Amino acid sequence: MRYFVLFISALILFESCEKEIKLKEDEIEPRIVLNGLITAGDTIRVQLSESRNVLYDQELPVVTTGVVELYSSSGALLGTFTHEANGNYVLNGFIPSAGNTYRIDATYNTFKPVSASTEVPSTTLINSIDTAMQGNIMKYEIKFNDNAAEENYYAVTVKSISVIIDDFTGDTIMWEDTYYETAEIFTQNGYADVNGLKWGQIFLFSDASFNGQQCSFSAEQSVTSDADTVLSVITVHSISESYYKYKVSLEKYQQTEGDPFAQPVQVFSNVENGFGVLGGYSSDSDTLVLN
Repeated sequence: MRYFVLFISALILFESCEKEIKLKEDEIEPRIVLNGLITAGDTIRVQLSESRNVLYDQELPVVTTGVVELYSSSGALLGTFTHEANGNYVLNGFIPSAGNTYRIDATYNTFKPVSASTEVPSTTLINSIDTAMQGNIMKYEIKFNDNAAEENYYAVTVKSISVIIDDFTGDTIMWEDTYYETAEIFTQNGYADVNGLKWGQIFLFSDASFNGQQCSFSAEQSVTSDADTVLSVITVHSISESYYKYKVSLEKYQQTEGDPFAQPVQVFSNVENGFGVLGGYSSDSDTLVLN
């Protein structure tokens, strides 16, 4: 009888936790999803699709007949995108430049028109890269100057390209490694390692801790001893605030997904009347040759 009472109590408790949640019509109405990055000196491409509710478990339907236009900060039309395939649009005949702000408008059938703006930050130049080899670990100290006149956001990537020449056939074998580690506590993303470092493919941070000063960013990456030559490509990206907030929130969402005890994470969006993100960035790279 005691177990029966416990079972009935648990059943009542379970049923009392059920609650019908009614969504407003405008919260489930499909909208345009716009995603794109505007890179200084490169052709602009964006992707359009339709939104679906959280219970939808398939690929989002792509938009192939949308009208996508690029505008300057003053409202001048700079060009109209052409659909390539699978909801991907390209703007031919125009190359964006660093230090400017752009807006993209998109319309599609009876969907609400969407709009998103982003700045393309001025390029931040790398001052120097110091290296030190410890075993098979290459350590980097990357230095660049921050502009004190504005709030800045950065991303750093480290890519190694290992080259092996076969002694018998003479064939060249190449492979890339884009993962690395950092000890910088001011980075806002990455995955914790057992040695107290964080690892990832890209690390993002603001200039809050070094505003107007020189930033010294440490990085380390394992290098294969079998390679004849290793090319290390170090890149400092100056990124827009929208791209920074999107990437940081997206990674937090991915890390907490499926955890019933985690606080819900809202992925950042700067698309008016729709979803997605439009960001901008400019980059400076340096390549080191390790023999």
